[in-house]
Amino acid sequence: MTYADALAWLRYATALPWKSSTQQSIQWTAHSMKSTLLAWGAQLIAEGKVTPEERMLQGHHRSIAMPATGMHESLEKQPSVDQNIGGPFFLIEDAGVDPALASNLVSDGWTVTSFREITASPSDFTDQVFAELCHDVSLSLLQKSCIKGAWRSLQAPPNPEAHAPAGTSSAAGTPSATDNTWSESFPPKLTSSTVSQLKMKFCTNFPSEVVTPETQPSARLLALAFQLHQKKEYKWLPWKYRMSVARSEEMSLGRASKAPRLENVQLHQLLIDEIPSLEITNQNLGLNAVNRMFDLHNYAWAMVQACHLHRLRSYSLKFMSFLSVRLDAESGLRAPSILEAQHADKHIWHQIAELCESPEWTLDDALLEFTQNRGDLAALLQPRPKLTKPTPPPSNTPFKGGKAAKSSGATPQQDATVEEITSMEPARPDLSVHWTNWQTAESQPELTEELVQEEIEKGWLICFPGNLEDAKREYPLGVAVGKLSIATSDTRPPRLVVDFTVSGTNHNCDIPEHQQLPSAKDVVRSFPLRGHNEELGAMGLDVRAAHKLCVLHHSHRGLVGFSFKGRLYFYKVCPFGARFSAWWWARLGSFFTRLIHQFIYTAHALFLFVDDYLLVQRLDILPITAALVALLVQAFRLPISWRKAELHKEVNWIGWTFNFSIGQVKLQQSKREKLQRLIRELLTHPKTSKKTIEKFIGLALWITQLFPLMRAFLHHFYTDLYKAPGTSYSIDPGFWLTTLSCLSPDLQFTSRPIGTAIPEGGKLLSVRHQPVATLEDVRNCRLSEKRIWVRIMDPLSNKRSISKDSQRILNMFSTWLQYSNPIVSMNPKLPWAGEAAADACADKDHCQIGGFLRFANGDLRWFSEKWIASVFHQLEIPVSSDMQKDISSYETLAQICLLYSLCSLLPSQRFALTLKSLSDNTAAESTSNFLFTTKAPLCFFVEKLCLLSSAVHAQLDVSHIPGYANELADMISRMNLEEPLPPSLQASDRIRISLDQIWHPTKAVSIFPKGSTVSWPLP
Repeated sequence: MTYADALAWLRYATALPWKSSTQQSIQWTAHSMKSTLLAWGAQLIAEGKVTPEERMLQGHHRSIAMPATGMHESLEKQPSVDQNIGGPFFLIEDAGVDPALASNLVSDGWTVTSFREITASPSDFTDQVFAELCHDVSLSLLQKSCIKGAWRSLQAPPNPEAHAPAGTSSAAGTPSATDNTWSESFPPKLTSSTVSQLKMKFCTNFPSEVVTPETQPSARLLALAFQLHQKKEYKWLPWKYRMSVARSEEMSLGRASKAPRLENVQLHQLLIDEIPSLEITNQNLGLNAVNRMFDLHNYAWAMVQACHLHRLRSYSLKFMSFLSVRLDAESGLRAPSILEAQHADKHIWHQIAELCESPEWTLDDALLEFTQNRGDLAALLQPRPKLTKPTPPPSNTPFKGGKAAKSSGATPQQDATVEEITSMEPARPDLSVHWTNWQTAESQPELTEELVQEEIEKGWLICFPGNLEDAKREYPLGVAVGKLSIATSDTRPPRLVVDFTVSGTNHNCDIPEHQQLPSAKDVVRSFPLRGHNEELGAMGLDVRAAHKLCVLHHSHRGLVGFSFKGRLYFYKVCPFGARFSAWWWARLGSFFTRLIHQFIYTAHALFLFVDDYLLVQRLDILPITAALVALLVQAFRLPISWRKAELHKEVNWIGWTFNFSIGQVKLQQSKREKLQRLIRELLTHPKTSKKTIEKFIGLALWITQLFPLMRAFLHHFYTDLYKAPGTSYSIDPGFWLTTLSCLSPDLQFTSRPIGTAIPEGGKLLSVRHQPVATLEDVRNCRLSEKRIWVRIMDPLSNKRSISKDSQRILNMFSTWLQYSNPIVSMNPKLPWAGEAAADACADKDHCQIGGFLRFANGDLRWFSEKWIASVFHQLEIPVSSDMQKDISSYETLAQICLLYSLCSLLPSQRFALTLKSLSDNTAAESTSNFLFTTKAPLCFFVEKLCLLSSAVHAQLDVSHIPGYANELADMISRMNLEEPLPPSLQASDRIRISLDQIWHPTKAVSIFPKGSTVSWPLP
């Protein structure tokens, strides 16, 4: 082969893996290509794949000119360099990957080491990983399998001895790079062969010592001692790393697997493994634990042959003798604590390390110096003065028995009387002054200054001409300066709001009354007007800046101030943000309400919600009344927002649209869209916050005040609201009994256990992965000498999760709001003319319900059914096996069957009907009327009642009846159905009801009345 042919082949072989351009490869010469290979060889030295001695055999790096005898050695080492350089290309190509794709991966910088760490398991090769790896190039299934095969070929652990040079030994003490990842910051772990040889030499030197997993130092501790001994740096080994192999494995297995949090995390925090460590505190460690840590520490130094075991034990025995000294209680002294002992040990070893820096000192000599000659141990571990306990307050508990219980001496204090308690006032929080404002005001200084100047021009605000001391002299009652903010809304312009809670003003206010505001339900109840059947209309008025109509006394103005740009401002009127502002306006607004009532002498209805008035009257005289009311408020100079004023058959008021002409009310579109946004947010992000769930529940409860049939399904969100996520904590077995003493009967932590971070008020969920419900379950848990892992629910956590049931209800609400118009009639429902009552009884594993319907003509229909608990369980109804515990649920079921029976006798009725029934159970009465409860399983029965009411277009109105007066229903619910019926009941009048039909209703064609026939077959 000529030189030109060899150069062409060399250019081709060099350019192939990297797909270089033809113009670039033509410019390459043999010298430039060899220099490139030598530069790559320098990178391989850094990775430990080529030694400096091997690289020196390559021509340019020899200290002398290359003779003919060195050519063979250079050519022998050159293939190893080429193999490492082209390793990724040939590895991927051999696995069957397309050569063009392999060249692109190599050109992107992928090496064998980096490609090996691309994922942790084959299942992690997702479409996202392939897209990022191949720059969104579409890959076939075969190519994906080839890439996985190339990755899998790198996962087999290499044999360090097979690649070791002939003159080296794996037992020399140098840890192999293959046993460690490049991401570790701790000293690399020793190879198994190195540990075995160290252990063998230790047993040979000290044959009386027994090395077991409980006495052998952990891999981390042994690696740290080995590295320090190799460097001749005998530093202090932290106590938190002094653990045995068994304890280290236990902590590794007990560590919870959690998804990484990537926010505010640096790259090295993701790559470096967390080192297992002990928690060193005064509460969770005793003398025995410290003694075990010293034994492991001695074994670690002795196994790496840094010091003789006897010298190490002499030091630890003397240390423990000072730490475990017994002192009389009269001496007023105590032994050093665990943390104080740790500090003393650290101080001694720092001095030992300084001595060992000198070549004349060995570790044995340094330990002997501090054990026998110097008195540093006695000085650092000397007894400390004991703190005396404060004198406990006198006990308020009475004496238990004894002849001298009521004699002279220490008598228990008597309970205070009501007069003594009312004469004392609780301490008031101090007023404070704040010179900074909230971010909304600070970030918009131009807008803030404009709003401040606007309120000054309106006479609501004054700029105080002086400093803080002048203001205190001007307002001797007190000066409080709150924080200013700007409130923004989609429906109104920005306005100033001052936070007077931080300044102490709101906490010092006592509101003597509670204000009851009207709701949309009150408006519905007033329709139509009593004694009038004419068409109605309404007028809506909104009072502008209602709070600021109340002027403050001059002495009180110092309590409602704020600062802006170094100047003090004080309100002359009741501002937004003060607790008393709404109360003063409520009194003023009530005055105008009573005045308008007296002013209008014809039939009407008038409501005031905060600052929104609603007047309902006959439509033909409403314009005259509206004009008179407008003149009245103008005469009193009551500022009305005429832009929001309405006079029509249909008006908008507090989020609802009322049509008084046809008698219906519907939800405003803005409120509807707001609820839909919350539903989408919760469905998109099931991992949400407590505040978001509270916001949804509040808005849903407000909307369902007129749609009570939808309210029954909200109990699932209360379960999510009060179900905080659980957190795992570990407890030392020695403190388990102390931990149990902190638990209440319902497994709530009344105090924080010693040595733990368990929050006070947390609820215990499980112990060692075993669910617990009572203290007896906790005591019956099997324990061992290992740390006890418990799961605690922290009620203070703000994180919440939306359950599957709640997501189902969210989808139901979303469908309701999207495909139907939330409209409800204001006309009262027609009551059924008859008498109805129901009752239930339960005992052990069975229950029985019964009830009757007595029509106006005297006809009687009745039902009575008996079920056992297994029937409910088959329908997945979570009732108790002791059915008496859920008697309120069966009383509600009886009311459901009562409504079901009536509707079966009135098929296909289209008018709204109200069944007025009687019940002697208070819980069933309240839930059937309010249609909401969070108690299980009663909440599931209320759901079925709402579904039935919606299907049959009827509702229940349950009233209470004493148990002794509910004779007929009580007899029907308790009678033996196998015996003859009493004379007052006929078998033909009985209505049979199936529990499956109530719980899972199905649609079917029926003929009414019974006995009728049709000339075609029923489907």
